[in-house]
Amino acid sequence: MEIFRLIFYLLFLILVGVGMVYDIRYRVFPGRLGYALFLTALVYLVVAGQWGAVALLFIVVAGYRLRNTGWILLISFASIAIYYRNDALALMYTMALAFFFLFLMGWIQACDAEIVFPLIALTGDKPMLNYLVAGWIIVPPVIVFFQRGIRGGIHRFAYVAKALVTRTAAPLEDPEALRWPWAVTSFAILILYYFVYPGIIISWIRSILA
Repeated sequence: MEIFRLIFYLLFLILVGVGMVYDIRYRVFPGRLGYALFLTALVYLVVAGQWGAVALLFIVVAGYRLRNTGWILLISFASIAIYYRNDALALMYTMALAFFFLFLMGWIQACDAEIVFPLIALTGDKPMLNYLVAGWIIVPPVIVFFQRGIRGGIHRFAYVAKALVTRTAAPLEDPEALRWPWAVTSFAILILYYFVYPGIIISWIRSILA
C-alpha cells in the first residue's frame, strides 16, 4: 500500500510542479492539468476506499465549475452530517467549504481551486490545514501590509471588502491585485507536507525499505 500511496502522491506533486512552471512563465494554468489533478486524487481515493473524500471531491469540484452558490448549502449539510460519524472527514469538509467560499468571493482563482480542492481531498488533515491557512489566508495580508504599510494595507482591504459586497469589479480587472503565481504556494506546501512535517513521503520510503 505504501508503494501505491508513494506513486500517486509523487504524481500529484509533479503535476503541481508543472502547474507552477506554467504559472511562473506564462501566468496561465492549463485546463487539462486541472483534470489530471482531479483524476489523480480520484483514482487514489477510490482504490483506497475513502468514499467520504470521493464525495467531497465531486461536490466541491462540481460546485466550483458550475459557479453555483446553491452548492454551499449542500456542502454545509454534508459537513454537519459527516461530523457525527468521522472527525477526519468533518475537518476535510470544513476545509473544502472554507476554500469554496474564498473562491466564490474571488480570493482564490480558478487555477488555485484546480489544485486546492483535490489537495484537500487527498490529504485533509490538520498539518495541511495549517499550511493552507498560512499560504492562502495569512501570507497575502502580510505581503500587502509589507508593500503598502499599515495605512495603505487598511485602505487596500477596505477597497477589496467594498468590491466584494458591491461586485463593482472582477478580481482580474483589479490593477492593484497581487500578481503572485500562487501555484508556487501549492508546490511549497506540498514539499513541506511531504518531506518536512509530517513528512509522509519520508515515512513511507522508510517503511518500504524496512
